[in-house]
Amino acid sequence: MMMDKSNRSLLRIFCCFPILISLLLLQFRFASVYGETVTSIQSKDEILHLEEEILNMSRDGDERIEAVDFDHAVKMYYDVPLFNEEKNLDSEEIERIITDSHYKWVVPIKNPTVEKEANLYIGGPANSSEIETKVKQGYLTKEEGEKLIHSQGKWTVAYVSAYEKNKHSIVIAAQEVIAREDLNVEKILFVVPKGLQVPVVLIKVDGVYKVLFHEFPLVEGGISNVKGELSLDKFYPFNEAQEVVREFAKEHQLGLTSDDARPNGVVISWREYSVAIIVISIVGFVLYKLFRKKIAQPKRTNP
Repeated sequence: MMMDKSNRSLLRIFCCFPILISLLLLQFRFASVYGETVTSIQSKDEILHLEEEILNMSRDGDERIEAVDFDHAVKMYYDVPLFNEEKNLDSEEIERIITDSHYKWVVPIKNPTVEKEANLYIGGPANSSEIETKVKQGYLTKEEGEKLIHSQGKWTVAYVSAYEKNKHSIVIAAQEVIAREDLNVEKILFVVPKGLQVPVVLIKVDGVYKVLFHEFPLVEGGISNVKGELSLDKFYPFNEAQEVVREFAKEHQLGLTSDDARPNGVVISWREYSVAIIVISIVGFVLYKLFRKKIAQPKRTNP
């Protein structure tokens, strides 16, 4: 029995419906790996007006820039005391430490040849007289000086990052790992921890946070010490990784806290020992010379 035209149309619609639902679910899942984006918060209007400035700063000569991808911009918290605590942290404590910190926006730039991203900060307080002096001395151009003064308390484009061929930002790296491992991400946070000063990614899976490192300061690749081992571009339970990172920070004197400025059992590093010994030697020598000079002076006798 032949199906009439209207029935065939209805059949096509019903067949396409599951596909449309799947695409929508995929879209929501994909968007979740960007964390808080400018399309989901009120800060959107605060940075959209910077599009032209981002484009101008992104162009290198005649390089073609397609667009500024505000839809996939991510909020990145910085100078966060994430690994300062010696105790294990639960999810609420981790979120509180992060969200109590300052943040910037990292905005991808659509470029067919080189991966680029703009870093946007709120301008801090500036001393007008100091800036004018720097302009007169040639350390700043007039335009740069005016930008510093006018950017106080406002979102501004600080700089544009460009990645080498086959190198990716931590945002792209995290997306690839999440997709490859098919992780059910409940929440994602991008953070630059105090001391490390390189970005990390935290994801909440089944109510527990995991952390991914894309690089470490001072070393190539991952890290290994008595507390454990951490490879790059791999998610680890946060509290497990925290112990390894704190030990690494002590070994390299990164100073996560004032108490962690030096490794356990080491009061002063050899460089500080050397400086201290030299200073003490110089001061001792000067005092010795003054003492000898005083002894060598003839005693005065009363007439």
